Amino acid sequence: MGALFVQIAYIGASAAFILGLRGLTKPDTARRGMQLAAFGMLLAIIGTLLNHEIVSYEFIIIGLVVGSAIGLP
Repeated sequence: MGALFVQIAYIGASAAFILGLRGLTKPDTARRGMQLAAFGMLLAIIGTLLNHEIVSYEFIIIGLVVGSAIGLP
């Protein structure tokens, strides 16, 4: 069940990214396009973290901490 969910999450993330890019073509739909792309990124991250082939989460945690520190204003 876990591998199936990961694959579905990746397919959903790909679709959300594509629809998000399509939404960025017009100023009227740009906000919705960004939200759709962000949702796609969330699906991709959840799918990656639920992948059973990940042995250690150390590098993921380090990347989250460094990225959060850089992203803070």
